[in-house]
Amino acid sequence: MVKQDFVYLNVPGHLEAKAWIVWPEGEVEDVDWKQTNQKRLYAEVLFYHENNLLREERNIKDWQSWVLNFSDFTEEGQGFLMADYPGKWHAAWDRNPTKDPSDVRYLQRKLKKMREQS
Repeated sequence: MVKQDFVYLNVPGHLEAKAWIVWPEGEVEDVDWKQTNQKRLYAEVLFYHENNLLREERNIKDWQSWVLNFSDFTEEGQGFLMADYPGKWHAAWDRNPTKDPSDVRYLQRKLKKMREQS
């Protein structure tokens, strides 16, 4: 079965995203959100990199330019994505904005469990 490839994570696109705080006097960019978003993105790509879920070695110093396609992930990495563990991690972060954006323990636990079952 041939899987159609798609962009899974466009880091530069996410880094360009902005959030606004709306006040009666006008709108102000939410700089705290932007910094938190950057930390979360770095934690995510570092997790993929450190756990060998990417097919090719990448320089982590260039993480801000990474555009990750589904095909850039190993078979194990693709299975991890298909299980939607990263999506659930994102949802938990969205539900609790005060959560540490670099906390990837949930992803680590799920990957460990996945590896133990294979």
